[in-house]
Amino acid sequence: MDSPVRPTSRRRLLALAGGFLAAPLVLRRSTALASTGPTDAAWAALAEMMGEGGLLRRGEPGYREHTRPQNLRWDLDLPDAVVLPRDPQAIGRAILWAREQGMPVAARSGGHSYAGSSAGPGLIVNMRRLDGVRFPDPGGEVVELGGGALNAGLYAALADASRDEDALAIVHGRCSGVGASAFLMGGGIGFAMRHQGFGCDGVVGAELVLADGSIVQCSAGERPDLFWAVRGGGGGNLGIATRWRVRTWRSPPVTVFKAVWRSRQRETLAELFRVLEAAPASTGAKITLIGHPGGIELSVLGQAIEPDGTLENLLAGLLAGADEHQIARLPYWQAQAFLGEAGQPAHYHETSLFVQPLAGNGAALDRLMNSLERHPAAAKGEGAIMKFFQVGGRIGALAPDATAIPYRGDAWIAGTELEWNGQTVRDGRLDRLLDWQRDMHAAMQETLPGARGSYINFPDVNLPDPAAAYYGPNLERLRVVRRTVDPDRIFSPPRRQGIG
Repeated sequence: MDSPVRPTSRRRLLALAGGFLAAPLVLRRSTALASTGPTDAAWAALAEMMGEGGLLRRGEPGYREHTRPQNLRWDLDLPDAVVLPRDPQAIGRAILWAREQGMPVAARSGGHSYAGSSAGPGLIVNMRRLDGVRFPDPGGEVVELGGGALNAGLYAALADASRDEDALAIVHGRCSGVGASAFLMGGGIGFAMRHQGFGCDGVVGAELVLADGSIVQCSAGERPDLFWAVRGGGGGNLGIATRWRVRTWRSPPVTVFKAVWRSRQRETLAELFRVLEAAPASTGAKITLIGHPGGIELSVLGQAIEPDGTLENLLAGLLAGADEHQIARLPYWQAQAFLGEAGQPAHYHETSLFVQPLAGNGAALDRLMNSLERHPAAAKGEGAIMKFFQVGGRIGALAPDATAIPYRGDAWIAGTELEWNGQTVRDGRLDRLLDWQRDMHAAMQETLPGARGSYINFPDVNLPDPAAAYYGPNLERLRVVRRTVDPDRIFSPPRRQGIG
């Protein structure tokens, strides 16, 4: 059942602010507000609505901690303020307040938006205080996540509810600081996705605060169009998610592996694609190539959720020739610690494509590796990255229009990554690096079989039509849902990351 913010709360908002301007509800500030901003009375009203410590304005202690983006490339437009609501009702009041002020509003569930969609001017709704993880059903068959839950808290809660030989799990990412809401809204990729499907495929229900301040539930039987859209429709486009119900599954111990090659990279890469594409759907892997001044470093990282040793047999010859390698069978959550990463803030840009099987495409891969060896940063000792996330398996069990994310018949997500620092910018090399990356992306589109689309959780601000790339044939249906729940486009991520 929909739960709108109570009328008394709305009247209280107006009274506390001393009466807001009677202006149309628009996303961007009017000319008058742009020069003056909210009054002291308006800020005081918002502070009271959020409670103690719930409003941090620019320059106040704690403000930067709750607003700085993880991708420092977008640490440019400082928000006017950030709110830290304690419940969905407070989120609704914050949205209504921002609308009255003509101020942009964006949600921040974890702060890992590659395109800075959870940062920027206006008001940031930081979900950190809604980070609970609980098991409402007997036996733990469903886990309930607060809209501000991060992977670290999720991992800990699921590990506590697990037994070594029978772990409780959902499909999740590697980085401990990623927010569950944006992960699920973007589809959600992880090493278990070939075994269980995208992360969003396990969602059985969600709660959102919409642009009019109302609190709504969605599931297969309640607001089914919104339920369809939040599973892959991208964070920041439809509303602010405050709760998720996700189906769990039981995992035995898993085999984890990683290896590095600094010689025979081309032959090894071809063999990796052959072996991994032949592996059972219980296997998930990521292949990474890093271009250095001395050449290319090839690595693989992954897991297999199967007890019969199939993966060890498939990989045995390859791992024996690696410069470094590790393989072990571990309880599920120990395995995730082996596979995980912290994901420190940095300046970076990524591209991505969904592609078909790559085994037997040696000539295409050679062309891309040659380009990687010649990237402009090589002379300065900086690295450029080409990577491949293995998809397929159970992802393809659902039709492309079953959820908002349409890419279900592919074998890999292929992409590039650049990182840089202040010296790169001061030396005037950043534009050359980004030009190289764009050319590399074009070469991948031309060279790799079945190349199409782009993954919404790796948003690429340089795409000519981002929404079409992320959502493909599902875009028009997604826009219909968006017009229904947010007709005034209150939620509109910056840098062309919205549905449109």
